[in-house]
Amino acid sequence: MNSSKIGIVIVNYNGAKYQNECVKSILNSTYENYKIIIVDNDSKDDSMDMLNVFSDERIVKIYAKQNLGVAAGNNLGIVKAFEFECDSILLLNNDTILNEDTIECMVEELDNNPIVSPKIYYWEDKNKFWYVGGKFNKIKGTSIHYYYKEKDCGQNIDDYCDYAPTCCLLIRKDVFYNVGFIDPIYFMYCDDTDFCMRAKIAGYKIKIAKKASMYHKVSLSTGGEGSKLSIYYMNRNRFYFVCKYKRQLSFLSYQFTYWSRKLKYFKSIFTKSNSKIINEAYKDYKHNRMGKCDKI
Repeated sequence: MNSSKIGIVIVNYNGAKYQNECVKSILNSTYENYKIIIVDNDSKDDSMDMLNVFSDERIVKIYAKQNLGVAAGNNLGIVKAFEFECDSILLLNNDTILNEDTIECMVEELDNNPIVSPKIYYWEDKNKFWYVGGKFNKIKGTSIHYYYKEKDCGQNIDDYCDYAPTCCLLIRKDVFYNVGFIDPIYFMYCDDTDFCMRAKIAGYKIKIAKKASMYHKVSLSTGGEGSKLSIYYMNRNRFYFVCKYKRQLSFLSYQFTYWSRKLKYFKSIFTKSNSKIINEAYKDYKHNRMGKCDKI
């Protein structure tokens, strides 16, 4: 069996409610050749102190002096993993729970596949898919999860795909040399879509390790999928993405993104939903105000 040394990179920001559960699930893994590299983005809670309950020298803490965001935080962790001479990097959200054999089943695929993803289920409904493969929608300029929110009924899951979230993504070291690191301009959201697009352009395919599964407490760290924070970054960064990759996407992708977001914004005026923040997201994109937004 492949005995690669894995650098498990976790970015933390005020993760006291869920981070220790994630770390505990890693420590319970059947696979043991790893370093857990936790990058703290200047948290204001006691989430990093709470890690002291684990007396395991494989846990490494990195403290950023400010909130760098998920993308730049991941990059810090990747660099540290290189310093530890890790063969591969597992990018992992701290609002996830791994099964005992998740890492082992993913590592088994590494010899022939430079990028590997597990099946990801919702934590709240452990038989409902969140991710089991994905692709790019060239018209909408988005990434798509196959069988999204469907119950696991033994669907025919593809072996390979073009897109996977960095919620849990195992990447061989050489991929970063060829593709580059995570683009920090996104701060959070769409940074994984960008990375996968660059990987696709470079000729990589993502292997779905069908024997590997885990659970995701979706968007808990950002207040949920419908929070202002999530909606703002998802929409601002989507505009940036469709412009950056207009040659790879359809010529209609920007127009579709603009008018569909505009319609959603107008609807929010009457429904009083958080989608009103879309207007601010578009303005910031147009004025190149990327990275961290301090207005939310």
